[in-house]
Amino acid sequence: IGAFVSYDKVFENHRKFLERNPDVEYEPIINKKGEWTEVRGTFKADGGERYLVIGIFPFMGLESERIIEGHDNQYAYFYLDGVSLKVLPKVEKKKR
Repeated sequence: IGAFVSYDKVFENHRKFLERNPDVEYEPIINKKGEWTEVRGTFKADGGERYLVIGIFPFMGLESERIIEGHDNQYAYFYLDGVSLKVLPKVEKKKR
């Protein structure tokens, strides 16, 4: 799962993956059922970003795992709770 931030609203009228590179990536496959999984990451904003897209992005090197048997096992649905963006203090690089 990943997150992409943008200046403009992202809308594509199709059922394919969004062809964007996510700003935050969480690589492990989330295969727990009925449990919450904490996902977090950091990115450097350019400033002026207004939109956040959370989902699966094809350029992440997708791995898959069959969790549900049957013909409709190609899709996953996630419930999100407590999504937040926070400004972190700037970290000064140490001089050598």
